[in-house]
Amino acid sequence: MDSSTDESADPFRDQLDARWAAYLSTGRPADDHEQWVAAALASYRDEIVHYGAQLLNDAAIRPWDAETAQAGFAEYQAEALSYDADPAQWESAFWGRVRDRAAGQ
Repeated sequence: MDSSTDESADPFRDQLDARWAAYLSTGRPADDHEQWVAAALASYRDEIVHYGAQLLNDAAIRPWDAETAQAGFAEYQAEALSYDADPAQWESAFWGRVRDRAAGQ
């Protein structure tokens, strides 16, 4: 999921991927985790960054559990592949799920 070759790519995307890798290898969030998540959620361009950062944060604020962390990362990876294939379609489906959940469906 390297976006470094895409000039229009969200710079937080590569950072998110690196933070997931570091978290999975160490079992603990980066020292600046809270600040980075706040910055990423305030300044992301691609909705997948928002989604993946929320999954990372959800895992990182809990006591380390390798299975839970791997499951969160696997969900992020699957969604990122779908996003990369068709960002507009992914975002449409994502916001549809959000609206459905908000409506209690």
